Amino acid sequence: MSLNSWLNRPFELLESKKEKWVLILTTGIFAILFLNLYMPFNAVNWHSNDSLPLFIALSGYGVIGMIILSVSQFIIRPFINLNKFKNKSFITWFICELLILGLVMFLIYGNTSLSGKDFYIEFFQILKYTFLVLALPYVAVLYYLYSNKQKQILFHIDNTDDQIIKILDENQNVRIAIEPDKLLYIKNADNYVEIFYSNNDMIAKELVRTSLKRLEHELRVYKVSRCHRSYMVNLKNISISKKTKHGIVLELKVNNSPQIPVSKNYQSFIQEAL
Repeated sequence: MSLNSWLNRPFELLESKKEKWVLILTTGIFAILFLNLYMPFNAVNWHSNDSLPLFIALSGYGVIGMIILSVSQFIIRPFINLNKFKNKSFITWFICELLILGLVMFLIYGNTSLSGKDFYIEFFQILKYTFLVLALPYVAVLYYLYSNKQKQILFHIDNTDDQIIKILDENQNVRIAIEPDKLLYIKNADNYVEIFYSNNDMIAKELVRTSLKRLEHELRVYKVSRCHRSYMVNLKNISISKKTKHGIVLELKVNNSPQIPVSKNYQSFIQEAL
């Protein structure tokens, strides 16, 4: 896979609240323990308020970091309606989080009375320390989440019947079992999903209480892939992919099936898969 192709692939981590909290708490707790136990980067001289205990001053870095990451993940992302990343856009988001963290740390702990060259040296030094403290737990959490998802996929592959797709509801009960070639597409419907499949040359529908996010990982082995925030499609049943004034749409092999939209975040992935 080329670098450009990887950069344009969907970023599939930090989508659920649980994953976001794992990142926020792990990063904050690591920063508090690391700074207080090891006092790296000459941390003993980071605060100028002699009346403030060193433990509180250093722990403040972790607490402030958790607050900034919470605002970033739970307020800013929903506010600008950015719930899906490509790998390249996530890297940009991480850099923005780092810059905001560095700026807040500088305003609270830095010497803001400096000017000229000394001002920039002070700011970039704090930015560097912020990155060094943040990067390790941040990357470790992403690796942990990625490994967990890969294990789930492998477990699903090892425990599935290749001749049948079993779609479970939120209580892990089988709601519909269907041959892979008959599954057409899946559409989000609030707390439910609509499963569309071919039945005697007709399109049938089954409503299941689950989420696209869960199915996205469970059905990957069957080449059923996310193509839009509200749609998944069976790649085996795509007959035409075409560009319209509204963007790329997919047409399926079954008569009278609707056009399935492809959002910008998934265009390169779908085109590569086809």
